[in-house]
Formats: sequence, structure tokens, C-alpha cells
Amino acid sequence: MRPLPILLAGGGLPEGQDLERLKRAKFATGYDGMVLPRVAVPGSPAPILAVGVEPDWLTTFAYLPDLSDETRITAALTAVLIEPDNPRLGNDVDLLSKWFGKPVTYTGEEPYDDQSQQAAVSNGRAW
Repeated sequence: MRPLPILLAGGGLPEGQDLERLKRAKFATGYDGMVLPRVAVPGSPAPILAVGVEPDWLTTFAYLPDLSDETRITAALTAVLIEPDNPRLGNDVDLLSKWFGKPVTYTGEEPYDDQSQQAAVSNGRAW
């Protein structure tokens, strides 16, 4: 079973017809694992499904304006559940660019392991 973090405008989790459309769309993705919907919070496993609101923390997410269109829900769930590297997913760069009002460029990450720590000490980068 896999958690499915959902950020829903107004809070909570989908209910009623929205939940039924979400279940049908999940089935349509071909994903054969079970999912357990959870309210998305900072630190939730990414990517998350954002419905009607974008996250206000850095994360990878699929955005839907609402849960009325099963085709769009299926595409979003496919990205979230099956294709976490899908370029259509929103990410840290998108959120930072929006918040800062200017384009932000991702330049990569430094590895954080014993070898890189030793290199940082030996070349004077760590103090």
C-alpha cells in the first residue's frame, strides 16, 4: 500500500462523487497497487496531488483545478503514481519562480556522503 498525499483546497480529503471519480481514475491508470489517501503536509512523500490549490512548501506535485474531469484526474494520477519524473509535474523550481516573481534555475545538488565531507574539509570549504 502506498500513501497518496492530496492537498485539497479547503482542506480534508475528497468525498462523495469526487472520491468516486478519483477511484475510477486510479483504476484507469493501470496502477495495480493500493493507495491510501492522506492529507498532504510539508514532508509528505512526493509527488503529491494538489487540487484547487498549489502547495506553499517545496515539493513535486500534480495540479488539478478540481476533480470534475476524469481524463485530467487519470493523467495527474499517472504522473503521481507511475511517472514521478514526468516533466509536467510541478516542482521546486516552478514554486520558487512563482514566489520570487522571476525565473529560478536549478543547478543541481552536491552529494552528501563521507567522501564529499572529507573533500570539503581537505580543500577548506568546511569550517
